[in-house]
Amino acid sequence: MIPYTEALERILAEAPRLPGERVRVEQALGRVLLSTFCAPHPMPRFANSAMDGYAVRSGDLASASREHPIRLRVVETVHAGQEAGRMVESGTTIGVMTGGCIPPGADAVVVKEAVARDGEWIEARAPARAGQHVRPVGGDFPAGASLLFSGTRLGSAEIGLLAYVGLEEVEVVERPRVAILSTGDELIPPGRPPHGVEVHDSNAATLSSMALLAGGDPVRLGLCRDNPEELTARLARGLSCHLIVTTGGASVGERDYQREVLHEMGFQEIFYRVAIKPGKPVLFGRCGETLVLALPGNPVSAAVCFSLFAWPLLRAMRRRFPSVPAGWRAVAGQDLPGAEDRESFLRVHLRQDESLRLVAQLTSLDQGSGIFGSMTGAVGLARVRAGVRRVPEGDTIEVLPLLGGPMQEAVL
Repeated sequence: MIPYTEALERILAEAPRLPGERVRVEQALGRVLLSTFCAPHPMPRFANSAMDGYAVRSGDLASASREHPIRLRVVETVHAGQEAGRMVESGTTIGVMTGGCIPPGADAVVVKEAVARDGEWIEARAPARAGQHVRPVGGDFPAGASLLFSGTRLGSAEIGLLAYVGLEEVEVVERPRVAILSTGDELIPPGRPPHGVEVHDSNAATLSSMALLAGGDPVRLGLCRDNPEELTARLARGLSCHLIVTTGGASVGERDYQREVLHEMGFQEIFYRVAIKPGKPVLFGRCGETLVLALPGNPVSAAVCFSLFAWPLLRAMRRRFPSVPAGWRAVAGQDLPGAEDRESFLRVHLRQDESLRLVAQLTSLDQGSGIFGSMTGAVGLARVRAGVRRVPEGDTIEVLPLLGGPMQEAVL
């Protein structure tokens, strides 16, 4: 049995760097940028007006005042998407709308509200400063500027930025394919009425959704009975994926065949059993190029272990760094239980107290691996080190983000 930190290090050491693929910009939400993206041209590409008004030569209005207004003749009006047909000469002006191209000869814009219009003439009652209300070429960024760095997760703003500079496609890291397999004679699919001691399989739905949130492409391998031949066949189907995640069948029960079957398939075991609670019987290794992570069958243990191990692994595959998502420092809102021989990861939600400190509160007093209700509303996992039997209320603790929790968008 190895400690959590060592298990995580061994997992991340096996993470392959996935290649890139080109996708349409509007379909790249949540994807990870393969290479640093530099501006192909300055933005804006042409000087344009920040306001509705009149493009002028600032020198023409140097002496303008309320007592001595200066008259300029309006020779044209330019809207967004148009270019002026003539230049602004001394004594003239061209009307410009917001976003309209600044005509040659002009170096400032006087807003409509600051002038009086009289037919084809305007009267300006104040000087204009050169550059006033003008968005200059490259005012947002120059050509060649590094806009987005390799490993950036593309959110709405990043998608908009790529479209802003005219990109139709962008090169992103390929999504890791994650095969999900639930094992156990007792399991039946949701939607089918249970008989006797049958249990609905929740792990496939939970872990598939977590894989999707983590940027993976989940592949459901279905339900597998506790049968070595069937297990071999279903695992073989997952070997085309980057990662196989299984639940159940990897402990020491009489019908836990998974470890034996994997070794018969050429499995290279990297570790077995981790000193954590919940989730001790975790198995990790590889079959050829495919990584295999076998998790406990209890729904809480499976979800917690996926968040602790599979999520950082998928981040590393997708070139998201740091691979381990950052957590928070919080104050224990109540006494938190620990264990003598294992690290404990307790489901908590966070709140702010009157001093604006983050306070971690258990989602359920019962933190057993069979209490799935403790997962709902959980923001993170309060980490209690091995050998600490109790964290007193008010002590500072580390809280790791829980994949799928309410604050996940900040750390995906």
